[in-house]
Amino acid sequence: MDKKLIIEKAYENIISGIINAILPIVIPSIYSNITNTPLKAIYELPFYIYILLFIPLIFWIIRILIKAKMEEGIGDYYPDYNTEYDNCGHVIYKDIYWIVQIPKDLRGNSISIIKNHLNVSEEPKCNKCGTKLEFTKHDMWYTWKCVNCDFVKRILISPDRLYSRVEKKYERWLEIKEEEKKKMIKLIHIINKKFETSYGKYELKLLQKLKDDLLQNKELVNEIENKNKDEIKPLFRKYYYKELRNKTKINEKFYNNIENNIELKNFLEEFLIDDIYEELEFVNLINHD
Repeated sequence: MDKKLIIEKAYENIISGIINAILPIVIPSIYSNITNTPLKAIYELPFYIYILLFIPLIFWIIRILIKAKMEEGIGDYYPDYNTEYDNCGHVIYKDIYWIVQIPKDLRGNSISIIKNHLNVSEEPKCNKCGTKLEFTKHDMWYTWKCVNCDFVKRILISPDRLYSRVEKKYERWLEIKEEEKKKMIKLIHIINKKFETSYGKYELKLLQKLKDDLLQNKELVNEIENKNKDEIKPLFRKYYYKELRNKTKINEKFYNNIENNIELKNFLEEFLIDDIYEELEFVNLINHD
């Protein structure tokens, strides 16, 4: 937020506070002068009358406390409206489905380049039904509302701060994906050394596709949710072997090598269980408020 604007708001709040504080004193004095009623008699009125006089001050204090908790504009989130964007992912933050985009001309570039050009769509969706949300700015909060279902989210954080945070969360997710790729490359090297194979980029892509397909399997993800690593092993194996059989039909040579080498098959299974478990934990963490 601009420094000048902060000073103006602080000045406005101070003046407002002073006015609300002196009203309970000034109003009885004015009333005394108009009605020729002794001031002492007015100040001896029942206590609840003075409670009513102090209501504006009480509301002012409540407003100040709420405004102090509000996280208003940061002034450093400026998407390029002249750039055409493609959707590349999403983040669930504050129970809202935020769409993350990248410039069309950067699609296919490395993660290190893409993560510096992210844009968060200004039209987030309802996480329940997928409808675009309506936004309303109030004096003391912001509201995101779905016109299709009963979803309503009142937030003290301004939209530009939300966009910036979602962007940072997705950027971290991309970094994790980059680390995952390096981990898979290392895995290929270990397999080559351990089993005297000569796998390369092609097999790396196949393994990555195997892992991605498992992660996108909603049945598997739902079954292993909130379970520890030992608990997910038997559940994972069911889907792992099924996926492996499906892949064998498509990429016969590589997957048959895995099927026919029990030691290699078990080695990959242990790696994928660890890797998928860590990634799902991270996804839950990144989508957490």
